[in-house]
Amino acid sequence: MADLESLDPEQDSEPSPEAGRTDARLVRLEADVRDATELLSYALGAGYLLEREVVAAIRGAECALAAPSELLCSPARVKFDLAFRDLSDALRPVTAETLRVTAKDTTVRASPVHRTSRTVWIMTAGALFVILAGEIVTRLAGHEFVSFGNLTEGDPPGRSGWLAVVALVFSLIVPFAYGGLGACAQLLRKLHRTIYERTFDVNRRQEYLNRVLLGLVSGGLARLLFEASTDFEGKAIPAAALAFVAGYQNDFLFTAVDRISAALFPKVELSEEREPPRRAPPRPKANGESGSDDPAGTGPEPTSPSGGTPVKSRSGERAEP
Repeated sequence: MADLESLDPEQDSEPSPEAGRTDARLVRLEADVRDATELLSYALGAGYLLEREVVAAIRGAECALAAPSELLCSPARVKFDLAFRDLSDALRPVTAETLRVTAKDTTVRASPVHRTSRTVWIMTAGALFVILAGEIVTRLAGHEFVSFGNLTEGDPPGRSGWLAVVALVFSLIVPFAYGGLGACAQLLRKLHRTIYERTFDVNRRQEYLNRVLLGLVSGGLARLLFEASTDFEGKAIPAAALAFVAGYQNDFLFTAVDRISAALFPKVELSEEREPPRRAPPRPKANGESGSDDPAGTGPEPTSPSGGTPVKSRSGERAEP
């Protein structure tokens, strides 16, 4: 009876910390072997030239997954790690994660690459809708630059008055939309290339979406910096085209803004107070030297052996006696 009471099922089932660390290492090892196997299959299918030792080490680790504990602390583990490193370096920027998110699996519609593509498509369609609506309303208003000549103070605006107000609102929004459309066009080209090359990085998804917002800002900024029609090498470029180009290459625009801000507001560096130079301590007088005051601490001028003029070094300084 005492023996039965001493057997605690909870104590027997509780794993030790060492066993937990070993299990975590095994899980990490299995994940590395799966990633290396996936990279190796892609490299062989794409025609990469790999070393025989790299292929043998990864295939050997794949076969050893039936008993991963034996691979955990064996010389084959070192060979596998080195082969995995060489393979990852040869295929960079392609990784096992980029291969998984860009896989041609029609059953997976919620992958990050599909979500990012759909988001950019929706943003592109929204920018096109705003641009088309603005163009239609502006043409209906009868002129390109809207004025409030039809509105009089105290009178409610009629149909033409409301149309002028809407056209004015769209004339302010359309440059931003052109900038966003340019950023979306660049992102669509980049997404097409990264999906085809299997290099889409999930960690840069937020960067792609932020670039659209920067494109919107660039379109409005181009409207402020340039006139409605700017001449470049004798060719007139409309403001809409400038806004589109600013959104497409917003890095160049913000670089120009940085230069303008640096020219208008130069950095003022406070001059540091310099400490006065310290005078060297007086040199101790040797026997036979005169007791005249020598504040510089250089001592009497040395003379030549013949007792003539003082001897000076080539640099013009007094030589030591």
